[in-house]
Amino acid sequence: MKRVAITGMGLVDTLGNSPDSCYREYTEGSYNAPEPYKGKGEFNKERAGYYAQMDNLLKPDNVDDKFYKYLEKECKMGLHVIEQALGDRERSQNVPVVFSTITAGGDSNYDFLEVTSDKSTKRINPFTQLQMVRDFFVGYVPKVYNLTGPATSMHSACSTGLFNLDYACRMVDDYDYVICGASDVGTNRGETGFFGLVGALSPTNNSAPFCSERDGIVMGDGAACFILESEEKAKARNAKIYGYVAGIGMGNDGEKGSAVAPDPEMSGAKKAMTEAVHNHDINAITWVNAHGTGTSVGDELEYHAIQDVLGEIDVISFKSKLGHTMGASGLVESVYLLTAMSMRQIPQNWNIKKFPKGVDVPMNLQGDVGAFALKNSFAFGGKNVSVLYEGV
Repeated sequence: MKRVAITGMGLVDTLGNSPDSCYREYTEGSYNAPEPYKGKGEFNKERAGYYAQMDNLLKPDNVDDKFYKYLEKECKMGLHVIEQALGDRERSQNVPVVFSTITAGGDSNYDFLEVTSDKSTKRINPFTQLQMVRDFFVGYVPKVYNLTGPATSMHSACSTGLFNLDYACRMVDDYDYVICGASDVGTNRGETGFFGLVGALSPTNNSAPFCSERDGIVMGDGAACFILESEEKAKARNAKIYGYVAGIGMGNDGEKGSAVAPDPEMSGAKKAMTEAVHNHDINAITWVNAHGTGTSVGDELEYHAIQDVLGEIDVISFKSKLGHTMGASGLVESVYLLTAMSMRQIPQNWNIKKFPKGVDVPMNLQGDVGAFALKNSFAFGGKNVSVLYEGV
């Protein structure tokens, strides 16, 4: 695959609403504990989450204020990151959109189910119901920006964002640019309730990837967008380039592992990482942004799989301060990765009190960011994707 240039980035999550502000908040200050859950239901009231900052979001000029009011949270975040990523560049019409809003209606979806199940006289706004369709947003974006290129969305649990990226990269040669993104509200009742019932959430509301005392996931909200174009087109118009997609690898565990837990040998994850770094000098890769969710099993397996593929290398998880932004996490954390590379520093891990045996990840900002960094997204069922990014 030829290098694909990233010429625009947009981001919103619990730390801010731009790549610079989010990264600054991540690297500065102290650890931020998640806020108490604000939803309904006795189970969910016991949980905490990292809520996206929804103030001062960008809104396209041609979106009516009244219409915007009824957009779900994940759609508002999606519009913000697209607007931010596009910036003041010259707009084109024949542009594809690959964008997923994974929560599909969020809490409103569960309000709707409650209303219909108990035959309540309460009514749900029809437009809210429409947004429960997972691909509503990606069909709405072309209407906002008058786009005539294809529009689609992937759905692959926590790996969704990076699956979107792979598909989008395949179209850059045929179009002026491609809009690629994902938005997810991990703190909604459905996500929190499900992961709590299967025992994946932290009972102590403690987001601590790679810590020996970690005890599960803390949910988070986030959205991110990349504008992708060929390196030739980007350089021809003297565009600002934030980085390059240098390689993408995918893999599954096959018959190994279970429907939830990965293969203890991490065969699918190793396959994804190996494919992503194929034809590259692994000595030029100086750090890995792990999936690193904070689960009791997954972190150590991923850490050792990384060392097996790349040798001794720094491993970072951003989820201690962001929570798990689910299907958006791959792209959200990729924005942090590229921002770190532009700052020429390897970021640190937070909230680690003690390492498990055989695990050693950076506790302070590191030097020598190098030319390449790897990003992992590993989802339920072995849906593994790894992306190799090249900095500028």
